[in-house]
Amino acid sequence: MIKLYTEKGLMHNALEMFVEMFKSGRTKPDRLTYPFVVKACSALSMSQFGLSVHGLIISSGVDSNTFVGNSLLAMYMSFGENDSARQVFDEMDDKSVVSWNTLISGYLKNGFANESLRVFKEMVDAGVEIDNATVVSVLPSCAYLKALEVGIEVHGMVKENGLDENLFVRNALVDMYVKCGQMEDARAIFDETNGRDVVTWTSIINGYIVNGDPRSAVSLCPLMLLEGVRPNALTLASLLSACADLKYLKQGKSFHGWAMKNDLDSDVNVETGLVDMYAKCVLLAYSFRVFNRTSKMGTAPWNAILSGCTENGLGREAIMLFKEMRLSEGVAPNEATLKSLLPAYAITTDLRQVTGFHGYLIRSGFLSKSDLATGLIDIYSKCGALEQAHMSFNEVPSKERDIILWSVIIAGYGKHGNGEAALSLFNQMVRSGVEPNEVTFTSVLHGCSHSGLVDEGLSLFRFMVKDHKVDPRPYHYTCIIDLLGRAGRLEEAYDLITTMPTAPNHTVWGALLGACVVHEKVELGEVAAKWLFELEPENTAFVILLWEMATKPLNNIWIRRQQCPCGDWKCYIKYEGDDQTNGGSELVKSDGATPSLSDVIFTPYVGQIFKSDDEAFEYYCNFARKNGFSVRKARSTESQNLGVYRRDFVCYRSGFNQPRKKANVEHPRDRKSVRCGCDAKLYLTKEIVDGVTQWYISQFSNIHNHELLEDDQVRLLPAYRKIQESDQERILLLTKAGFPVNRIVKVLELEKGVQPGQLPFLEKDVRNFVRTCKKTVQENDALLTEKREIDMLALLESCRTTAQRDDGFVYNYTTDENGKVENVSWAYGVSIRAFSVFGDVVTFETTYRSITYNMLLGVWFGIDNQGKAFLLGCVLLQDETSQSFSWALQAFIQFLRGNHPQTIVTDIDSGLRDAIATELPNTKHVVCIWHVLSKLSSWFSLPLGLQYSEFKSEFELLCHLENIEDFENQWNHLVARFGIGSDKHVVLLFSYRASWPVAYIRGYFLARTMTVDYMKSVDKFMKNILSPHSSFKNFFEQVSVAANVVFQNKERLSYLPIKTCLPLEEHARSILSPYAFNALQQELVLCMQYATTDMANGSYLVRHYNKLEGECLVIWIPDNEQVHCSCKEYEHSGILCRHSLRVLVLKNYFQIPEKYYPLRWRLDSSLVLSDDHITQDSSDEFSETFHSLTSILYSESLISKERFSYVHRELTQILDIVRNMHVFDETALEVAPNNVSEL
Repeated sequence: MIKLYTEKGLMHNALEMFVEMFKSGRTKPDRLTYPFVVKACSALSMSQFGLSVHGLIISSGVDSNTFVGNSLLAMYMSFGENDSARQVFDEMDDKSVVSWNTLISGYLKNGFANESLRVFKEMVDAGVEIDNATVVSVLPSCAYLKALEVGIEVHGMVKENGLDENLFVRNALVDMYVKCGQMEDARAIFDETNGRDVVTWTSIINGYIVNGDPRSAVSLCPLMLLEGVRPNALTLASLLSACADLKYLKQGKSFHGWAMKNDLDSDVNVETGLVDMYAKCVLLAYSFRVFNRTSKMGTAPWNAILSGCTENGLGREAIMLFKEMRLSEGVAPNEATLKSLLPAYAITTDLRQVTGFHGYLIRSGFLSKSDLATGLIDIYSKCGALEQAHMSFNEVPSKERDIILWSVIIAGYGKHGNGEAALSLFNQMVRSGVEPNEVTFTSVLHGCSHSGLVDEGLSLFRFMVKDHKVDPRPYHYTCIIDLLGRAGRLEEAYDLITTMPTAPNHTVWGALLGACVVHEKVELGEVAAKWLFELEPENTAFVILLWEMATKPLNNIWIRRQQCPCGDWKCYIKYEGDDQTNGGSELVKSDGATPSLSDVIFTPYVGQIFKSDDEAFEYYCNFARKNGFSVRKARSTESQNLGVYRRDFVCYRSGFNQPRKKANVEHPRDRKSVRCGCDAKLYLTKEIVDGVTQWYISQFSNIHNHELLEDDQVRLLPAYRKIQESDQERILLLTKAGFPVNRIVKVLELEKGVQPGQLPFLEKDVRNFVRTCKKTVQENDALLTEKREIDMLALLESCRTTAQRDDGFVYNYTTDENGKVENVSWAYGVSIRAFSVFGDVVTFETTYRSITYNMLLGVWFGIDNQGKAFLLGCVLLQDETSQSFSWALQAFIQFLRGNHPQTIVTDIDSGLRDAIATELPNTKHVVCIWHVLSKLSSWFSLPLGLQYSEFKSEFELLCHLENIEDFENQWNHLVARFGIGSDKHVVLLFSYRASWPVAYIRGYFLARTMTVDYMKSVDKFMKNILSPHSSFKNFFEQVSVAANVVFQNKERLSYLPIKTCLPLEEHARSILSPYAFNALQQELVLCMQYATTDMANGSYLVRHYNKLEGECLVIWIPDNEQVHCSCKEYEHSGILCRHSLRVLVLKNYFQIPEKYYPLRWRLDSSLVLSDDHITQDSSDEFSETFHSLTSILYSESLISKERFSYVHRELTQILDIVRNMHVFDETALEVAPNNVSEL
């Protein structure tokens, strides 16, 4: 009967039966009876009765029974008496696996997870074989302690003992890996589990949420339903939490509907999840609707709605709800409730309510919680009540003051500009042995910045870096830049920025720009604005600010594109080699201390003298603010001789409001007046002493008939709610971007690092300012738009004029739906003619953009027979999308009458890559290796630190490997060695690997465009055309001049002496340009150091005599005089390699076959640029005849000076005659196969 009662849950009946059985004396309890009696005691928490039963068990001699011992173990663990349970366990003679499992699970339930793992280790050491229950008992302890190594060990035992097919074991494993942050392992077990139940699904869903991947959690829900598993309340609560994090309102509503359909919406977990989800999706009305339908008996829904109110800025509503909660029966606030409520008091900044909340915390005993005490001090600070904050701080025992508490009180003084107090508290903290952190240093630096403590701030910064080894963050640098900027030390501020170990962000440059505006440093301001525009391209306010600051007209400023091609808008490139100011701020403290900018304000007195009435008014305002009121200017008196000679300043509540005639409206506003006839005043009188004008106080009264305000209230008076100029610019920009006023206020609070409600102005002030300045914003935008339209039209007019003068000049442009010019492209006639010979390889330079008009500049370059860059065309694009690049490519091909280059060289740009693949499918796309190398510092110097130099050296060697397999092996080794496999820039480079390493592009014809000399000529040309211009028309003219200079001022051909005396060299010198001949000559010199091995098939193995490099295979085909080398140098540059030349020398060639002199490298290539219609001719008779004559003439003319002078004179006359001849027919010239492919 006792067993039956316990199995039915009738524990009282079971115990009554046991007592009756015991009293009767007829039947004695045995080893089968006691376990059920003990179980009933455990279920009813009857510890005393349980102890009595234990005594009866001992007296009856059945305590050695394992079944009885296990029941006693479970009972004592349920009572929380761990020591008694352990004693029972130790006294057991025969411990079964159940005994061990009971002890392990009992320790965990009582909060002793470490002891639970210790018992498990004893169990394993004792050789007891684990079972499913053991695993399910010990894995939660591993999860709770995040003891991953122990968990992995248990997982191994599970596999060894064949327990991994049990669903409960698998669920416990998933839960353990989830809570240890190992989602890949958890997902692997989850995927391998058959017959997954709702616990399995809930564990993995909750795991993704806890580990920061709510999107994956939501994506699992459809799979769960397809598998036929229905979510329970806990599953829905987790999914709603994921929707809240992702702001997935639509999915959240779907889960809400599913909960209602399945009667789960009344579950407290689901209710709490719904309230939180709607609040985070900014639908607080829905949150209240759900909340009002709850029983309001649980604390969790109350906490959720309170958090929702504070997160949405409804501080007063949250406080009202808290009062309602306190009055409700059956629910009591807990620590989480009060933590949720703290931000509400910071939002309202109502000191009386904060004081009341302080009293509640004292009465309820919650103030002893360190988090709440810290939060209360923070609220007092945000309300401006620093005295109350300091009193609360002093009430905390010294031993309990941690770094968070110190940081909060220091931040309070720092944010209110009281740098002296912040520094004093900081020194106290250091002396007490508390180690400062990044936040603490930021707070003190902020206070120094706003108090004018320049040397103190610099000394603190140095102390932070050198003594405490804290790596400065951008916000630390922002404080220092602001500190130096306020003191006018702008060059020192800029030097510090250039030496920052991390990339400066917009707040750093913004601080410098603000200081430049104040001190009218236009040039340095332009530098800051360039960087700001790269970081925030949509922020035209920076350009407008510079325009208003400078006395010169707005220039069209060109800067490098610094947005990283990885696609992360926060990542930008700081190019290696850019000219930067050398050196950095030494931050050396001077001997003398710099006084605070805010001098002590004494009470004004009659006779006090000021230099001007403005100085007196500022002094009186400062006095008024410190004393709880504000002032305004009343009347002034003037005379013909002295002008204004008297000024009256009065309290803001002086006089009485005069009744006004009400407007003719249906419901006029009844504005209440604050004026009450206060007699506080300060009267000034002007006098002239020794020819110097000064003002003195003639009357002063500080008697008020109204209550003076506290510090936290006086700052809210209209006279002190000033929106600074820098804040005005930011507000105008955010307004333009479509931000509502309440969001603008939140953005400003975040940017300034202040808590809600602590800006020096109210939301109402922002709203009024936006309303007043909306017209100004529109005018500024219209001004820039109009200037751009005018400049673009002027550019088109210049193009039309140039086209009339130059028949070969071509241009194209696009317009938007309003007829406004968007993109413009142009090319010169001489450039198009040059393309006929040198158009096999083109470089498309897209590195620069105009910050004035936010337009991208693209310049097409070719490489001539002297290895120099020459202009092919220009394009201005409105954006950097693949569509814009496609139009640029189409226009370029149109200019070239459909001719396509073999190879195009660009920077890394996904939009440009897509456009090239579409518009030039048969053109090889190569990324310039110099562009890749210039970005390495920005990408890897910070993450690699001291290892960067070594990494860069190895990377450069990697770039020049000639074998693809070697490249990929070395790449994997390099990435693994430096631990950067997951770096986004490494992934980006590897995705472009077919376009930049030598191993992949060796077979592409590049005509030596990867050489340093060529890149320098490109850079030189760009710098010549990118000086600031007032308009695009001036820019166009500068480009035209630079283009003509390139074509008209050819370098004088230098005479290159023979080095090898080989006939090959002599012949090549007469055909190739000096640049190409020099390259070939170097190969000829080196070829003599190579040995050849004749292969049976007519090919040769060519290798260096001391085997410094790998051997190359050269194939010689005598029938048509073809030579092919495995190094592919000729295919790559159009110049025969040393290996091929070695075979030609071996074959006793006196001349290099004609086919290996491409037209682009010939000496006479510049002479053929006389016509726009060059065609091919299968016969090379004219070419051979001409080259033979010129070679003989050249040799004969060098015999004597007289001969040379005669030849030069006669050739000059012949050239003039030929140039003036009328063209009746066109001569076809041979074009090498590796030039332009016509499609």
